[in-house]
Amino acid sequence: MNFISIQQVIFISINLFVFFDQFVVFTFARHIDWALNNGNWLWLSGVAPFSMPYFRLYNPCPDAKSSLNVETTQAAFIKHWIPELANMPAKYVYEPHLAPLGIQEEAHCIIGKHYPAPIVERKESAKLNLAKFKQSLAA
Repeated sequence: MNFISIQQVIFISINLFVFFDQFVVFTFARHIDWALNNGNWLWLSGVAPFSMPYFRLYNPCPDAKSSLNVETTQAAFIKHWIPELANMPAKYVYEPHLAPLGIQEEAHCIIGKHYPAPIVERKESAKLNLAKFKQSLAA
């Protein structure tokens, strides 16, 4: 499972609260190894019996301390495939909306104009998700 797929799983399940069975069919068309794909999606979304504890969430926006195998010092992969972020400092590539307006202007990438603004507040939705997981286990 590649990094882009891992980001999808985390964002869709943890931040958008989409249940595993609703998005696994969509990705099956792209990731043909059903056994591997199914297990990884279950594990990362936190609903498999073998999942990490529900309170351990991966950050879909990696930094230098990320446990995901991601190159964050130059962010060359992202800059190559997302040309709007080509001039953005690597520090802000994974969360460009956090860049101060001056840096966005220097990078010619104004969030909401040249690049979309986030559709959810990642940290707040993750907190809400954790609270729901905890509540479901208490029932």
